[in-house]
Amino acid sequence: MIQPMLDWGLDGFFTDYTDLGRTVVDANAPAPVPLPAAAPLLLAGIGGLALLRRRRKAA
Repeated sequence: MIQPMLDWGLDGFFTDYTDLGRTVVDANAPAPVPLPAAAPLLLAGIGGLALLRRRRKAA
């Protein structure tokens, strides 16, 4: 019952059977941590706001 939830991407759960839960979690290889895509989007948004501010000052 725990393995399907881990396959779905669940990253936290409660169980009454901690020994079984620990065994299933330890049997799975940890997933690689993805590179966050938020940083480039944040920088693009800040750059866009800076350009708008610059255009308003020039006008």
